[in-house]
Amino acid sequence: ISIQVIESGQWVVAMVGVNSVKRYSSALASVDSKAISTSFVTFTEGKGGSAYLIDNPTDLTNRNLLIAAPAATGASSTSGKVIIINQNNSGNTVITTINTPDTDAVRALPDSTNNYYWVALDDTSANGINSRLVKYDINGNVLSDWSGSSEVTLAHPVGLQFTPNGDILVSEYK
Repeated sequence: ISIQVIESGQWVVAMVGVNSVKRYSSALASVDSKAISTSFVTFTEGKGGSAYLIDNPTDLTNRNLLIAAPAATGASSTSGKVIIINQNNSGNTVITTINTPDTDAVRALPDSTNNYYWVALDDTSANGINSRLVKYDINGNVLSDWSGSSEVTLAHPVGLQFTPNGDILVSEYK
């Protein structure tokens, strides 16, 4: 599950299930729900994943979602992916897909301009040794790759958040 609070005091919740993206009012009444077909992504309980409304999050008739999707349980591939989906009244259209080989994409956030995406990648096959934080441009090109070094080790990231001054915080499970 991932939760995003948008400017109007409403919440956007992404979760496993049929209506996988829901918007709630500040009184916790469901305002809208949209489904993300399993042909696009399958969120697996306990493996992370997120959906973040970018562009105009209050416009539910035409919006873009930034999705971090871990590899599906039991899938032949161990690769997660980052997807940008346009949701409108006609349905869902994939704008960009970024494969994340041998890692689960557990969280993704846009920067303040919505031109770059920070993605926490969890290496579940090698016990977190190759977990990292990657910055992509809107075309899926890697701009920065912050992986383990002698100074910093990142094992099993589970969350991302920007601070008011633009720093990024990464929470992890060890």
